[in-house]
Amino acid sequence: MKNAQNAIFLSSSSLSSFFFVFFYSFFFFFFFFSKAVAAQQQQLEQQQQLEQQLKSKKPVIKVKTKYDVDYSPDIGWLTGRGTYFDASHEWKTKYFAHHEFGYLETNGCGYTSKKYAQREPKSLPFAVSRSAVAALADFEMKLSCGQCYEVKCDDNETKIRKSFRRNDFIEYNDNYTRFQQNKNARDSYGREIQNTTFPPAEECFDDDERTKLCEKTTCYDRDKTLIIQIIDICPCDYIYGRQEICCGDIPHFDLSFWAFESLAHPLQGKMNLLFRPVDCVTKQPLDAREGALAHVRKNKNGDEYYVYDGKTPVGFAPGWRFRVWYDLQSDPAVEGKGKNGGFGACSEFNSTGTMAAACLGCENNILPFSVNGDSTMMSLRIQINDDGVIDENCENLSFLSIGLEKRQDRDATREYSETPCAKSVTLNESESVSITCDGDGGCIVKIPVHVFECKRASVNANTILLSYDYPNTRKEVCLGEVKLY
Repeated sequence: MKNAQNAIFLSSSSLSSFFFVFFYSFFFFFFFFSKAVAAQQQQLEQQQQLEQQLKSKKPVIKVKTKYDVDYSPDIGWLTGRGTYFDASHEWKTKYFAHHEFGYLETNGCGYTSKKYAQREPKSLPFAVSRSAVAALADFEMKLSCGQCYEVKCDDNETKIRKSFRRNDFIEYNDNYTRFQQNKNARDSYGREIQNTTFPPAEECFDDDERTKLCEKTTCYDRDKTLIIQIIDICPCDYIYGRQEICCGDIPHFDLSFWAFESLAHPLQGKMNLLFRPVDCVTKQPLDAREGALAHVRKNKNGDEYYVYDGKTPVGFAPGWRFRVWYDLQSDPAVEGKGKNGGFGACSEFNSTGTMAAACLGCENNILPFSVNGDSTMMSLRIQINDDGVIDENCENLSFLSIGLEKRQDRDATREYSETPCAKSVTLNESESVSITCDGDGGCIVKIPVHVFECKRASVNANTILLSYDYPNTRKEVCLGEVKLY
């Protein structure tokens, strides 16, 4: 009997232990199962929320660069950005008196008409349109003068890109744009800003998915294109400070105010652009992968480089800047004073003065002064005008001398410098120089480049100098064609 009771007691204890373990296990199973289900549900909700956010965002617009595998010159529109410089008098004084706009006429390429004798202000060359010029930022800066590009406004991505990085857009700051104070501002055509939000900004996301307000632009017509010629530079770092908008990896065009307002309302200040390099004469697309080399004006065989050919409103071939010292007046493109009645780069001097054509950066890759090695020749068409009358006496040019040098503009890291080659050449006094009349009022001067002895002076030249020295005598000197071959 006692054994039976013990057995019953053991059975009851075992059963109790069994139920205890069962319920204890069930409780923990249910607890952890619930936690897992809740976590899964939370993850699902987060995924749905993220998908909803992505759906609410505009699709990512792929940037286009010359390094893309599918790039080709014929269809090769590239991603860029635009601002503007200079502006109408009303825009400067009525709406944005606080802002410094710069001036087209004081451009870094020297494409400026100066008439000191008449006390007239500087102006652009006669044939240059204010609505078809721009400055170019650092991506091809040193060789950009005179280059041509076809551009159009791009608002497929409305937020203004700061760089090529995803979600890197320019943050809106009304303290700078002052849109709220000037939202009724009218452009040169009397148009107020249309078809945009107030202010012209929209929500964007940074890399951590945090929201902020970014600048945006709406185009007038995203299919409208404009051919522009570069007359100025937009340096990132220069002697007056840092221009952030000209820095970074994205090609930046500082359009003239009048070019900008033909594509978008200037109150927006910035725009995304599509652009492609084109030949200034034929307007045909060039291969952007060649960089500045694509723009160089050369003959079909590639063994003649033009410095000045008068084929565009600025006169000079792409890459070349114009500089003049001690002139009474000067103009890089005067119609009728060049070859066959074309443009000529003219300067009027009294006693002394200098004209220069500089291709800063050419000494690093294009090397125009050694296009044919040691046998490279330089040819200049020179026309002398004396009180408005062409002087066709090509046997009396001894008041002119030609020289070569390497010129370095001052920037944020380097001082201005000019290093001449070992020799200069005085015309009509050197047996190495050939001078003939072209029958059209011009003198054709041909000089072997080696006579300047640049190698002896260890100078890799990038600048041609024409110096005038004729005491108490006033004459106009015009260059109608300059080439290296």
